[in-house]
Amino acid sequence: DDNNFLEKVQGKSVFIKFYAPWCEHCKAMEADWEKIAQEWVSSKTGLIAQVDCGAEVNELLCEEYAVDSYPTLLYGDAFSPEIYEDERTYEPMAAFAQQHLNQLPCNIKNIDVCPEKAQKVLRELLAKSRDELEDLEVQVDTELAKAETEYDEEVSRINDEYQKILDKLNAQIQQIREERHYKWLQMVLAETDESFPDLDAAGSDEL
Repeated sequence: DDNNFLEKVQGKSVFIKFYAPWCEHCKAMEADWEKIAQEWVSSKTGLIAQVDCGAEVNELLCEEYAVDSYPTLLYGDAFSPEIYEDERTYEPMAAFAQQHLNQLPCNIKNIDVCPEKAQKVLRELLAKSRDELEDLEVQVDTELAKAETEYDEEVSRINDEYQKILDKLNAQIQQIREERHYKWLQMVLAETDESFPDLDAAGSDEL
C-alpha cells in the first residue's frame, strides 16, 4: 500500500498491477498474477506487486500513477514506468517478467546498468545545483507548452478548413439538387415505381 510502496520498489525493476475489487477483468487474471508473483518473491532484482485502488489508503498512489482503468499494468523503473499492453494470461506475463525483471532498472541508484548515453546524461544532471535543475525544468515545460499551443492552433486551423470544405460541399449538393430538379425527379420515380401497390385500383377502403 501507499505506506510501504517506496520501500518495496526501491532499486528494483517492477511489474505492478493496479486493480479494483469489483473489476471482472482483474478477477479473471488474479490466479495467474499471484502465481507469477510467487515465482519472484525472493528476487533481488525484480518485484511483482499489486495495488488495490479501491482502498482509501492507496487513493493518492493510484492518482500519482494516473490510473483510470482496471487493471492497469506498469513495468520498469517504479518512478518512470511504462504500460504493459500484452496478453494478461500466465505464459505471456511470465515470459515478459523474465525478460524485464532480471536486471536492475536504470535509475540514479543503478547508473552503471544504464546505457552509455543515459549514464552520461544522469551524471551531468547530478553535477548540477538544485537551482540549475529547476531552471532546466522550466525550459522544458516552456517548450512543451509551446508545442501544445502550436498543436492546438494547427488543429483549430484544420477544423476551420474542414468546415469551409463541408460548407462548400453542402452548397454544391444543394445547387445540383435544385438545378437538376432532384426533388421532383424522386417524386415521379416513386409514383411510377411498379413495386408500390396501385392505391386507386385497390378500391376506396379507408385505412
